[in-house]
Amino acid sequence: MAETPDDILRALAEPDRLAIAGHLARSDAPAAELADALDLPLPRLRKHLNRLVAAGIVRLKDDRRTYRLDAETLRWAAEQVGPPRDAGLALGAASEDEEAAPSVLPQRPPDRGAREGVEATHRARMDRAPSSSPAWTTTRRP
Repeated sequence: MAETPDDILRALAEPDRLAIAGHLARSDAPAAELADALDLPLPRLRKHLNRLVAAGIVRLKDDRRTYRLDAETLRWAAEQVGPPRDAGLALGAASEDEEAAPSVLPQRPPDRGAREGVEATHRARMDRAPSSSPAWTTTRRP
C-alpha cells in the first residue's frame, strides 16, 4: 500500500471529507448525489473526493462515475496505529482487556470540591498580602 496511516488520518481529519466517507460507508454514490446529500457545491466536493482518492480511502468504480469507500484501506490504517483487534471486534471498540485496564490504575483521591480549593487559594493570598492597601484600590474615578 502506497498510502501511510498518517496520510489516511489527515485526509479524514477534515469534516467534509469525513462526512463524504461516512455517506460512502452506507452506499456507493456518484459525485452529484453526494453533493446533494451533503449540501456541498460540486467543485468543492470533487476537490475533497480527489484528496480521498489520493489517500486510498475512496475508489472510483469501473463506470468512472460512482465512488465507493475502500474499507480495507481504513482497516489497514487502524491496524497500523492501534492495538491489534480480535476478528469481529469493531474498530474503535474496547476489548475486555482494555475495559479492565482503568481498574488497575491507582485511584485518584477524592476531590475536596472546587469551592473549598478556591477559598484556600484566597486565604493563602490574603496571608501574603501587605497590611496596607495599595493606592489603586482606594482611588476613585471622578
